[in-house]
Amino acid sequence: MIRVINVLGVILFVAIVTCVIKEFVLTIYQDVLRRSELYPKTNFSGCFGISFKKLLVPLKVRKKVKIGWGFMDIMLKIQKFSFRIICSTNYNLRIHRSMKLWMIIGCILMRISCQAKPISIDSMQDYATLDQFFKMTFLSEEYGYVLEGSKPISIRNFLSLDSFPISKDLKHNEIEFNKAILVREAIPLWNKFCSQQKNFVLKVVSLNDQGSSFLAPLEIAFINNSKLQQVIEENIDLFRYVLGSTNTVQDIVSSIIYVNQPLINILNHDLTLVGIVLGFGSHNSIIGGRQESICALSISKDNPPFAPQSCLMQDKGEHSLDFLSPERYGTYYLELAGGDDVNFRVDLPRLKPQSRFMNLVDEVRNIDKLEEPIPDFLWQEPKFVFGAFKGGSSNQPFFNQLHETQKKIRTLLGNSHFLELVLEKINKEPPVIRIKKAMFNSGPSKFFIIPQDAWLEILHSVANRFIDKEMKLAFIKAFNHPNDSYLKPPVMMGVSKAVFEGLKKAQSNLIKADLLFDKLLNDTSIKQLVPKQLYFKTILQGNEKRLGKENRVRIGYVIEDTEGNILFANHDSWLHLSETITGFALGLQGMHVQEKRILYIYPTLAYGALTTLPPCSALTITVQLLDIDSQSSATLPPLMPLDLSWVQDPSYYRVLEESLVQQPYFFGMFYREMWNKMKALNSSVCIDDSQKEGSEHIPSFICEELEESAKES
Repeated sequence: MIRVINVLGVILFVAIVTCVIKEFVLTIYQDVLRRSELYPKTNFSGCFGISFKKLLVPLKVRKKVKIGWGFMDIMLKIQKFSFRIICSTNYNLRIHRSMKLWMIIGCILMRISCQAKPISIDSMQDYATLDQFFKMTFLSEEYGYVLEGSKPISIRNFLSLDSFPISKDLKHNEIEFNKAILVREAIPLWNKFCSQQKNFVLKVVSLNDQGSSFLAPLEIAFINNSKLQQVIEENIDLFRYVLGSTNTVQDIVSSIIYVNQPLINILNHDLTLVGIVLGFGSHNSIIGGRQESICALSISKDNPPFAPQSCLMQDKGEHSLDFLSPERYGTYYLELAGGDDVNFRVDLPRLKPQSRFMNLVDEVRNIDKLEEPIPDFLWQEPKFVFGAFKGGSSNQPFFNQLHETQKKIRTLLGNSHFLELVLEKINKEPPVIRIKKAMFNSGPSKFFIIPQDAWLEILHSVANRFIDKEMKLAFIKAFNHPNDSYLKPPVMMGVSKAVFEGLKKAQSNLIKADLLFDKLLNDTSIKQLVPKQLYFKTILQGNEKRLGKENRVRIGYVIEDTEGNILFANHDSWLHLSETITGFALGLQGMHVQEKRILYIYPTLAYGALTTLPPCSALTITVQLLDIDSQSSATLPPLMPLDLSWVQDPSYYRVLEESLVQQPYFFGMFYREMWNKMKALNSSVCIDDSQKEGSEHIPSFICEELEESAKES
């Protein structure tokens, strides 16, 4: 026994040395963290809030640190075990008392060294920033529910500072702009004060590769580690089905916390899993995830001859997704047609209805019937808004739990020691506040500033969003010479030159389609199925087997536009006609096996204007029927031509044109307003403090643009 105790003593000694090394490494690490550039190359994830790899620490060193940290955890467990042995050991054992005392002291010292240090704040600026950050995220986000253990993750994307304005409401734009600045101020403070504890994680992912923190949109997730483990463990089969059968709970938790990718990418674009980790419950996440998937896939690449991904946008039926109107969201497709593919760079799966539904509209309407209204109190701040659905376990216990949590959050928000209580919950120990709180003003902060270089970078980036020279100069003019007339917002926000060009292409293709179908009317070899919208010509006769009500067919086809460009081809494929565009499904009716036809489909029975194909293009499809599955049957797509009247509407064209002209002036006024307000709050935001009062300073890049314009004139 004496030998055993001596061995344990040596192990404890090694453990204490390990802890000392750990504290030394952590001190150096935190110093590097404070000195490092925060955005956007940093991955603010994990218990440290930053990645060693992003700090360019050599791989071998990173491995050693990781091994040393794991070894320290093992030593801590041995220490706990040995401490219990010592405390329960019979005093009659012949153990040298000094050895026993040394071991007890060693255990106590090790326990103290392994505890998280209390948070200590001695700066009014740090205190004010953290206070406003948590109040903002408790009220407008769901950080309070995460802190109280009712929700695993609260996540939100914060825009880059060159992405404003985002709405016609200047006040709303100002609020969101200030939030975007606030989170950028708060992130380094989280890493400074809260990086040692492992209970909660503030993970930040940069969503682009811009070199500036202000030009990088950020995905910020506040994570309750234990709650996340709990919900994943409860639904581990679902997670393994999507992410891989060999994944453990800890594997998935580690990926969510440490992998420097957006949450949707980590979870394989599965919105059901996203709903689960956001704390909506399994049943609500499965139904709501399907509804969200249909909505998300409404803006994605088409796969001819299958129905357009934008079918819900172009459908006039009443359902919960009818906000997806062509006039509102169709600009994404028009932008693509005009040459900007920014919204279509990710390949997403084809959108198709589940087997028991005739089409997507039918499926969405059935999902709508399952919706359960959430209680009114959840619509009040601090909100917890999600899609609740009937058909699974009752949501009432969940509503009751959220109500109790909401009361706790409101009590916390009303407490004069709000920040102290939040930090205590996070760190499991009261913080040390060394500021005079009597001087603290919880109102709008005067500390959130944008440095001179950053302002120039932001303004330069916004100006460059306008490719057209005249629009760029309009932005510069509004910024440097503000005028109340410029405050009038455009009718359509976010309109670009590409949208305008896309609409013109759609109109041009529609004219070509009209000319083609006028020509087909005079061709006696062509048969008419739908007047002026669907014709066909048989070029090879088939055998006796004829297509009737069967749904599944084997075909070969080549799809071309009016210019003869091949858009898609497949020489041998089984498909369901109920999933294809209306013109294709109807055009095959009555065909015989081995028969070959040429189908002429007008845009209203094809893809319309909202497509990743050429917009408003008539299609010429050469198709051969190879076989029929006689056991399959289904209702064909209804004959409901797409509405393209808005494409030809002169008022829509005029609205786009006017919005395009007004937009740079509105943008320029917004950024001038933000600059003036920050200058009033803190003189250090002024780009040139040497300027006399009342005189206007024009940033250098704007001067150059104006001078160049003057020379051209």
